[in-house]
Amino acid sequence: MHLKPTPQALFASTSSVIDPNVITISIQPDEGISIAFDAKRPGTQVRTVTVQATSLTKRARSKGPVAYETLLLDSMRGDATLFTRRDEVEAEWRIINAD
Repeated sequence: MHLKPTPQALFASTSSVIDPNVITISIQPDEGISIAFDAKRPGTQVRTVTVQATSLTKRARSKGPVAYETLLLDSMRGDATLFTRRDEVEAEWRIINAD
């Protein structure tokens, strides 16, 4: 997901191109979240560098059941707590696509 540019130009005085902020959500086989954004390099000059922040959940590092195993088991049990309703999905897309 590429985020919209910020309304203020924090690094306007720099000649480098500012990359968009990006959130990457990995589902399978390596679950995790990664965020990439530009930040000012330490020092007196205004120079930017892209920073990558990555997080893996404890469950992703452990050898537990595969995500589909959990999903299928919940559906067979009739447990709908992990499933998203249609109206929820439509509301989420309205938020994401809002200008």
